Amino acid sequence: MNNICKEYSKCGEGVFISSDKGWIPVEYVMKTVPFEKYIVLFESGNELECADRHALINKNHNTITADELKIGDEIICEYGIDKVFDVFATGQYEEMYDVSLKDYHHYYANGILSHNSTFLANLCARQVMMGKNIVLASLEMSEDAFSQRFDSIFSLLDINRIYREKSMKLKLIKKLGELKAQEGRGNLYIKQYPTGKATVDDYRRYIRELRIRGIVIHEFVCDYLNLMKSQYKTKGDMYSDVKNISEELRAMSYEFKIPVVSVSQLNREGMNITFDEVDFTYISESIGVAATADFVAIFGSGEDKAVYESELFYKIVKNRLGGRVGVVDKFYFDQRNLKMYDSSEVDQWMEDATISNDTRKMAEVQADPVQQSRGRRSRR
Repeated sequence: MNNICKEYSKCGEGVFISSDKGWIPVEYVMKTVPFEKYIVLFESGNELECADRHALINKNHNTITADELKIGDEIICEYGIDKVFDVFATGQYEEMYDVSLKDYHHYYANGILSHNSTFLANLCARQVMMGKNIVLASLEMSEDAFSQRFDSIFSLLDINRIYREKSMKLKLIKKLGELKAQEGRGNLYIKQYPTGKATVDDYRRYIRELRIRGIVIHEFVCDYLNLMKSQYKTKGDMYSDVKNISEELRAMSYEFKIPVVSVSQLNREGMNITFDEVDFTYISESIGVAATADFVAIFGSGEDKAVYESELFYKIVKNRLGGRVGVVDKFYFDQRNLKMYDSSEVDQWMEDATISNDTRKMAEVQADPVQQSRGRRSRR
């Protein structure tokens, strides 16, 4: 993900935003770096002005960004399902505002539903079930909000219902109780830090604190490095800052002998080429991230290759640890409980739909991606 935050402000009590769950408390309002402004027109007459990478939710509960929309797409809105009448890029770049919510990940932007990624939560959940003790440092989402995602992933229950319905609460308590009693599992430690303020020294202090308490940490997950602050004086440009942070995290990894995992995002050029073409040179802000990392994988939609709608492809583009580079595979994900499954677990993914009540729809046959991309650009 990008370092999109230029300034941020913590909201006091009484600041809420509308969502499909009702009114949700807003924790932070962030001023972003400039994004290209898109205008989306709906058949109802509703209009949305947003960033090119603003994420919306379609009728199948899949994420789609504004620059991926095409005429006729059906989007979940506050008033129901609405069809895209037209969408176009203005060519103007503006600073915009984003929000960080408490205890939830969906909200309505001018009546249209949006959400963020849950990949790191799945990574941590798997490591915990393998007996590892994991630290998750969050610079964007509250500890409670992350905990809600883990409750849903571990229980396989619908994240939108687990705290609202009594029957679902009882199921959640039972499933988490069974998980807690399970032998051989690890523990998860979620630590929230202020956006744009945390340094590697803050992480070191927390790891040392856990060691004093007799807790051995096996992996450190940072969400995400672009929102950190370098512990040393920097030149003030994004390339140097992000490169320094990457090197500091790698040094911490060697110091404590634990892997450190984080995420970033592709630059604009990388977002406009095919998944087959993309590699680590398209990582946003600083090539220093890829140069410093021992392992890099890139995630993408791979729409022309998808068998089911809920698929996320990945490609290994760098690997100092051994193994092949260029390997492409995919995850399957559940839109209701946010859990991800690898390609060897497709049968389990199918079976778990009976618990979450999510759909397992076949993907629609896609047109040639080059022609489809040209058609989409012609409507912008």
